[in-house]
Amino acid sequence: MADPSTAHISRVPNEILHNILSLTHDPDPLFLAPNSDFCIFALVNKRWQGVAQRELFTDVRLGYENREDAAAGIQQFHDALVANPALASLVRSIHYGSTKLAEEEIQWLAFSMTLCDNLIRFEARGWSLRNEPLLDALAAAKKLEIVELSQIGLDGVVGDALCGVSRFLDILQCWKSIRRVSLDINTIHHDLDDPDRKYPPAAHNACPLLRSIEFDPSSMFDADIIDLSHIAPSIAEFRSISCEPDAPAPRRSMPAAFKTWSASLRLVSFGDEFSASQPLTELDSSIVAVLQSSPHLHTLAISSADVAPNFLAKGFPELVALKYNLWARELRDLADALREPGSLPSLRTLTVQTRGSEVLNKAFKKRLVPLGDECRTRSIKLVVPGMRL
Repeated sequence: MADPSTAHISRVPNEILHNILSLTHDPDPLFLAPNSDFCIFALVNKRWQGVAQRELFTDVRLGYENREDAAAGIQQFHDALVANPALASLVRSIHYGSTKLAEEEIQWLAFSMTLCDNLIRFEARGWSLRNEPLLDALAAAKKLEIVELSQIGLDGVVGDALCGVSRFLDILQCWKSIRRVSLDINTIHHDLDDPDRKYPPAAHNACPLLRSIEFDPSSMFDADIIDLSHIAPSIAEFRSISCEPDAPAPRRSMPAAFKTWSASLRLVSFGDEFSASQPLTELDSSIVAVLQSSPHLHTLAISSADVAPNFLAKGFPELVALKYNLWARELRDLADALREPGSLPSLRTLTVQTRGSEVLNKAFKKRLVPLGDECRTRSIKLVVPGMRL
């Protein structure tokens, strides 16, 4: 048994003390309030204050549903960084959310970001139209590795777009270390409101480390998609969130972009409304041909409107997981495609979902039988959300 005189907590190294204190809190990624437990720990003694400050200022979480609290909170955060530059050097990530950022909040947030030389992750939810200081601060944050932006505030209200797509692509090229970018629907918009504003041409491989991108293709023109593929030619994870029904995706440029990314693509996910209910076109077939030949593509989420079941019988040599939205009448076609010699040789998990308003009724279950039999024959795990198999 340990000697009680030597087992005092003051002898525990700071790293272990931090791990012990962290057990009291499991942060919710959707809840942007700071770790209240560490706020309390900081009041215990000077040593605990140092450990707590490192936790609170390394991963800064500032979420406010009350606008007055938001304005005061972000100013207090700024003042703390100004008073103690050592705290500013600790900041690695900022998660900020409000109901809708007012101009004063944006200014304090932008001022705070400029003090954080080691900032590598930034997430913001909700903003106002007057967000130029925030855009300038983003462009100046050269070390950013992860950026997640949404104009949907913490109260669920959709705010204004952050900026035009050309401005965002210009800012994107400032982030030489960026690895992942996620833009919620309508976060950026077409440059129709300011068509004459000029930005520097897209620099080839300006973002050599960017591997994961999620955005709404309908917010871009064909030329923007091409610029994006030049800026980040090594995309491995491409996620297209659902497009607005009246704003079709720029399909003409997609085959060229995917051809640029084909050697590095590992995951591709299209939003449900990427092609709505339009029939397959020659351009769609070009996209499919690139995906079929992508040597490292292992996860694909797509609709039968983009890839008809018979197209799945060829190519996709390394595809391990397929999430497929289709009509019930296409289930037999999918089963037939799986029976083709050499089709989807690496597939281990197949998730099927119904398109549109179709329901999982008895007719659907009956049509599912041939597909289930083929999956069992090939040891493929079949998943139907909402149905117990």
